[in-house]
Amino acid sequence: MGFGGICVVVGMLLGSTACGVPDVGEPVALSGIQPGVVTDWHRVDPCGFVDPALPGRYGAAPRIEPFDFSSCEIPVAATGGGTIYLGIATDNRLDDENELPVLGRDFTRRGAMRVAEPRPFEDTCTSSVVFPDLRYIEASAVPKGGAKADSCGIAAALADSVVATVQQGRHRFLAAPDSSWVHVDPCDLLTGEQVAVVAGTVAADVKHGANRHNCRWGASRPSYTGVVVNIGAATNRLTDVHDLAGRPTQIRAEAAEAPLPPACRVNTQHIGFASDKVETIAVAVFAPKDPEWLCETARGLAEKVWAKLPRTP
Repeated sequence: MGFGGICVVVGMLLGSTACGVPDVGEPVALSGIQPGVVTDWHRVDPCGFVDPALPGRYGAAPRIEPFDFSSCEIPVAATGGGTIYLGIATDNRLDDENELPVLGRDFTRRGAMRVAEPRPFEDTCTSSVVFPDLRYIEASAVPKGGAKADSCGIAAALADSVVATVQQGRHRFLAAPDSSWVHVDPCDLLTGEQVAVVAGTVAADVKHGANRHNCRWGASRPSYTGVVVNIGAATNRLTDVHDLAGRPTQIRAEAAEAPLPPACRVNTQHIGFASDKVETIAVAVFAPKDPEWLCETARGLAEKVWAKLPRTP
């Protein structure tokens, strides 16, 4: 909650679709990380940008662990009651410099990075740390349940933590075994020819998410017709599953929700992530078609995707 910068199409793909699973281990801190440089963003632990001592300034915090591959959400029990959610979201990138005002009007140069003045919205606040390639990390504070907090002060402190972590080379990587889907590039799972039945001539318009955990063929303005593959983590097990290519699979039609056309989403799950989540992949087809066509098409594409995914050792 409190996180922005996520594509509206991808944001519809993964709901609460996983449940409690064993912890997969501690995050991996690697020697040889160059201060001021972050690489391999697809496996960077988003919680690694948070100074471990920072949440304790605002109340009692649980163990800090990722919400999913690209975001960290830390629920802090505020001293005066309620909860303050401290958030880090890394899967963001601007297309060009002209979009900077979306993140704020005032920026402070911090080495190679630029930090936006915190932007309040009602009782929440967000600050963005912009990298030279226009990737940005959002740092947010969201009070709930009557919690009293200086949201913009917290967002600024989180942004400072991001900058310090990068400049000192203290970021870390997710604890992901070789079979984890965190290593999978979703754009490698389908071809333009395979998705052309949905996306037509725009099938060649392939777009990665900033952290390489989602891929879109078409599925953008004005019609949003196309195919999206999204890999992440969720908190509940799939229900009403059927076998597809040897994997328990959930298939669900979805009504149109402006500006998106009707869709069908096909999900399957994998191994545990963090202490209470499971890796999840979704293949979604968006088109102004009837549910039967959408789900038959999505099922066929998902079958091709499932065949390429690593299995549990």
